Amino acid sequence: MKKALLPLALAFTTQVFAQNLTSIPFYFAVPASGHAPLADKSWVKLPIKEVATDKAYLRAYKFVDKNILTGGVVGKTAGTIVSAKRKTRQAAIKELFKKGVLKSGDVVLSFRPSWENTIPYSHVQMGVSHAGTVYVENGSVRNLDMPLDAEYNGEKISSGFDSNHYIETDHLQVVRPRNFGTAKQANLLAWVAQLRKNYATIRGGALLKFNPDYSAAKIDKYGSGGDSFVTTMGKILVGQNKTSTDLTMFCSEFAWAIHAIVNCSPTQISAETTADAPCVVPGLEATTMLSSDGYPGLTEGPLHVLESLDIGLTEKNDLMKKIFVQGEMSGLSSGHRALATNPAVQQLMGALSMYYPASLNGNDAAANGIASQVNPAGGRNYSPTSFLINAMLEPTDPERKFDYVATIIFAPAL
Repeated sequence: MKKALLPLALAFTTQVFAQNLTSIPFYFAVPASGHAPLADKSWVKLPIKEVATDKAYLRAYKFVDKNILTGGVVGKTAGTIVSAKRKTRQAAIKELFKKGVLKSGDVVLSFRPSWENTIPYSHVQMGVSHAGTVYVENGSVRNLDMPLDAEYNGEKISSGFDSNHYIETDHLQVVRPRNFGTAKQANLLAWVAQLRKNYATIRGGALLKFNPDYSAAKIDKYGSGGDSFVTTMGKILVGQNKTSTDLTMFCSEFAWAIHAIVNCSPTQISAETTADAPCVVPGLEATTMLSSDGYPGLTEGPLHVLESLDIGLTEKNDLMKKIFVQGEMSGLSSGHRALATNPAVQQLMGALSMYYPASLNGNDAAANGIASQVNPAGGRNYSPTSFLINAMLEPTDPERKFDYVATIIFAPAL
């Protein structure tokens, strides 16, 4: 299987109109064992549609937002509506911070409920299309995202989840890193300060540009290999590297790199003389498309949800078929409609349609055989969904680095 047959193209934009979710398909859920401790109890449960169970669901914070964007796009909407919508988001983010739902280091995923009953690829990705990182600055919640532009980060990296991308996104998933202490929080703020300080030079020098090819991860394939690209990123941020224009990143790659570099201060990276700073430590391990060495693959989120359910194997097998049914595509962008007919994606979905039942039914030999063909072609990666999938590991697993916190919903009515 050639590498080109395993794209990880998640960057297409989908127009999503506000909807008040009350339930979700199982492939959008998170097992209860993956939920973070949360002192606030004002959330509402979003149960899965197919089964009455407490084993997998989402917990939601809902906010009324009657300011509807024309066509779901800021650029087509009257400024008064955009301004009102932005104020609604700002108030909601402030409230969620007070409740402990948002903290420094959290990863916020753009969630697309309209992907339900569309194409298998969207189901496998659990409706997730983008990843950004939270930082708290002087008591205000802000976001740090790739692309490094105003569309995502606001002017001068000032967005508090109220940039154009975020007010065009009515549903968000929050995933929290474990052990993100005061030292990492301080380093994160220091790195944001470096980005702001050198922003004009970075942008003017075509550094740290967005990479739309989610199959072209830098892990293992850049510089001296492994995660050495994170050190290069750090050197760019502190203004010492002004030439590495080939270090482009996609959104979840940047989030992954930020969680690796917060183990270092800018001062440490500035003084580093090697190409791979020892202080760089990944927040979670990059992984392959399917399970490897007992670690779940990037495409196995819904499979782990199925395995967590308290229903019989026959019922699980019946539910599994819903993942691979080609459904209605009117809710998808032109990019995702093209994805549905892409031969490479169809081949990957074909492999998964055999892998899922083999794994679910305990046919390890068949599952391992499929994985042995798929994994070498794709290499390691870190899709936006990887943060959710990591939260599905057993709570005591030392490789579990993240927990699911909550889903944030903006809709015209509750």
